[in-house]
Amino acid sequence: MNRTASIVLFLIAAALTAFLAVQSAHWLPSDPAAWDRFEGSLGACVGLLGGGWGAAVGILASRGRARRLVMVWGLLLWAAGVGMLFGATAHIAAGNPRYVSQPWLQTGAVLSLVFGLMLPVAGRHYRAAEMRRLHARDISST
Repeated sequence: MNRTASIVLFLIAAALTAFLAVQSAHWLPSDPAAWDRFEGSLGACVGLLGGGWGAAVGILASRGRARRLVMVWGLLLWAAGVGMLFGATAHIAAGNPRYVSQPWLQTGAVLSLVFGLMLPVAGRHYRAAEMRRLHARDISST
């Protein structure tokens, strides 16, 4: 995937996530306990998606397989984290209670930090696998 397509995909995913985060104040009740349950569910979903991505990087990147799938998956999770941060900022700016903005702020910060730091590492793993493949081909052709 080229850089322009990656940037467009990132911006679309971030904007969509920010929109959903801002709209969440309307479709969840104003009960703090409901927001606590939502935060737990959001954290569980992010944990499953992030753990699956980590497993995919560990298994597929070392073999040089499914690069586009793994990198787009990570890019979308990173964009979702940035969008959640924007949504949390909108909640804070609108003066919503802390229990409304906290799930988006915490989850967005974790996603943005983890995937912002780990995407380049995954790219390096794929480049190393490609170099191993090319080196093995050079050795076998001589």
